[in-house]
Amino acid sequence: MNEKQITIYNQMTHFTHLEDYPQNCSIFIYADNLFGKHLFELLKNKRADIKILGFVSSFAKDEVLGLPCILPEQLQNQHFDYIVITLFHYLEDIQEHISSFDQDKIRLNLVSNLAYHGNFLSNPTAGKEQQIKFVNDALQTEQDRKLWQVLINAMETDSVTEVVDWFLQHNKTELHYLEHFTLKEGDIVLEGGVFDGYTSCRFAEQVGDSGHVYGFDPFGEKFAKPAFNKYQSVAHRIDVLPCAIADKEGELFFTLDGAATKMADEGTLIKVVSMDDFVEEQQLPSVDFIKMDVEGAEPLALKGVWKSIETYRPALAISIYHGVDQYLDIPFQLMSDLKDYVFNLGCYSVEGLETVIYCTPKEKL
Repeated sequence: MNEKQITIYNQMTHFTHLEDYPQNCSIFIYADNLFGKHLFELLKNKRADIKILGFVSSFAKDEVLGLPCILPEQLQNQHFDYIVITLFHYLEDIQEHISSFDQDKIRLNLVSNLAYHGNFLSNPTAGKEQQIKFVNDALQTEQDRKLWQVLINAMETDSVTEVVDWFLQHNKTELHYLEHFTLKEGDIVLEGGVFDGYTSCRFAEQVGDSGHVYGFDPFGEKFAKPAFNKYQSVAHRIDVLPCAIADKEGELFFTLDGAATKMADEGTLIKVVSMDDFVEEQQLPSVDFIKMDVEGAEPLALKGVWKSIETYRPALAISIYHGVDQYLDIPFQLMSDLKDYVFNLGCYSVEGLETVIYCTPKEKL
């Protein structure tokens, strides 16, 4: 997140709600990612009067969801009422591509990750009011509770505006996973989901040569090698097992998609292990910190490390953003089962992505 992106965001005209679109207008959706596709589905289902002409992407593709997908430079030859942008992170690059257009034809419509995972439910929080209140009351600070309400509002309204406003006031992307505690010399870290390895290196910097980071990732070190090469001084403190984590050892189907690789009903069989079994097999003297970002497998993976949690009482940083049920259920479950812990919340993306529940044992505060 940089100042130029924020400036562009503040200068742009927004479509905040589906009702903001004029009747019978024609649009191109700029971005063929999940948020662009989500906006397409929302408009198709709730604003059938709008003519969606196609998608715009910097990567050459013939079509997306059955509609043409054109390059930015091809927009010059098109007739449309609006170009609707669904990405925040690439605003600066997008602005360069469309700077020659009448700015009245450019709109920003950021779509909430929470609504996306709600599968277009009219009210994804219905029936969970007591659960939502329980989580709210268990959070440590007023800022945590404010963020929780912002996220709940985004689920219920399909609008990301409040999340963006909160994020612009509390931009803490550099503190992802470590906002509420600092690792110390000699700590042992279990990291579910390594991907590009940069968080592994941050953990390794803090634990020192007497500590260690054990990562679990179906791709092993494939994507992490550049980070490990860059931080060679700490890379020897990291071991990555080429497997995923679950509640027990075995094999499960996964769809392979880089950072978005996740469990599925069919696909490629991948070895899975439980962190508890690993801790026992390695005879680890302690477990001080557990981080999980495993594309929706967090509930299953937590079952496979609960013995270690009860024995060693580590600090936890658990991603909850891979499904609207997980935003609601994972914090509730952890807050119900963990005794004498303090709970905080962090969000590191304007769409509600990268949302983390922090659990810190009181004796380690």
